[in-house]
Amino acid sequence: MGFTHFRFLVEGFCTVLYCYEVQVRRDRLRRGLGRRFMTLLEIIARKFSMQWVMLTVLLNNKDASTFYRSIGYAIDETSPQMDLEIDGKDVPYEILSKKLV
Repeated sequence: MGFTHFRFLVEGFCTVLYCYEVQVRRDRLRRGLGRRFMTLLEIIARKFSMQWVMLTVLLNNKDASTFYRSIGYAIDETSPQMDLEIDGKDVPYEILSKKLV
């Protein structure tokens, strides 16, 4: 029905579970599977004392962007759109993150 690909990283001075991919079969969309994957990633991140969950989303994937924002993810300070020098204009993605408490 789907899968996720992730790894543990250190970004600057922060420990991060970085979600590289969440894929869900088209016929299984909008049934809570993506939310379940992200909840599991957050549980894993907390278990291993990660401070953040981060991911990259393509700007043309409006459904994914809306989904991630609906579950608490926001544009990260490392996203190209936050770099005033390049202004993120020609970058086809953004980096979203969620701080784990």
